[in-house]
Amino acid sequence: MIKSIKKQSTQLLIGYTISGLGDQFYTFAIPLLMLTRSHSSITMGLLTAMEYLPTALFGIIIGSIFDIFSRKNIMLYSLLMQSILILIIPLITVYKFPIWLILITIFLLVHLI
Repeated sequence: MIKSIKKQSTQLLIGYTISGLGDQFYTFAIPLLMLTRSHSSITMGLLTAMEYLPTALFGIIIGSIFDIFSRKNIMLYSLLMQSILILIIPLITVYKFPIWLILITIFLLVHLI
C-alpha cells in the first residue's frame, strides 16, 4: 500500500514538473517570439488579450460543463492538446505563417490551460 502511494506521488510530481516546464516555456518564449517577429507593441497587446480572453468568454460555462466529466480525463486531454499546440508554434514560426495564426494558437492554448 505504501509503495503504491509513493509510486503515485512520484508520478504526480513528475507530471507537475513537466507541466510546469511547459508553462514556463509558454510564459517566456512566446512573447519573445512575437516581439522578435513583429517588433510591434500592438501585436504584444493582442498577445496579452489572447491570454485573458478565453477566461473572460468561456470561464463560467466551461467550469460547469467540466463538473460533469472525469477530472482525470479532462486533464489528460488538456495536456495532450497543449503539447500539440506548443509543438505547432515553432512550425508556424519556421515556415513564416502570418502572426494572426500564432495569436489564434495562443488563444486555443490558453483556453486549455
